[in-house]
Amino acid sequence: MNPRSTIAVAAAAAAAALSLAGCFHVPTKIYEAPLLLIPAHKHALLSAVEEAVAEQKWTVVSKDTRAGTIVALTPEQYGEGVTTRERWTFQVEDGELTVAMQLEMSWGGTWRAGRLVCEGYEYLRERAELAKVWTHAMPAEAPPPIPEPRLAMLR
Repeated sequence: MNPRSTIAVAAAAAAAALSLAGCFHVPTKIYEAPLLLIPAHKHALLSAVEEAVAEQKWTVVSKDTRAGTIVALTPEQYGEGVTTRERWTFQVEDGELTVAMQLEMSWGGTWRAGRLVCEGYEYLRERAELAKVWTHAMPAEAPPPIPEPRLAMLR
């Protein structure tokens, strides 16, 4: 593929991603994965992530217990002429969990994703996933309120 067509495909994919996200005509910002402090050890948190992912019937595509990462994909969905899925990346360390979600689109057989979100993006899905993992890791305690990443627990 020549460089111009690669740029054109990338630009079209970025425009489609922003359009699907509902922020084609509003300011954007770089995505920042939220982090939650959870009083549990790494292996317990990895197990909690696996339980939360299995409960939603997502597909684990990679797991590295040493690095503390689990990557899972949601089922593919087709709409508005494009196939999409979500890629969830969970990064676990003793006492903390980071969760990132990327919307991916299939373009010409290749999955593409961007790093920008709408300026008003509130990380609601990510915060919900953090709360789900908390309930698996700490079943006797209610999860704490999980603020937006830029306001709270970024490294």
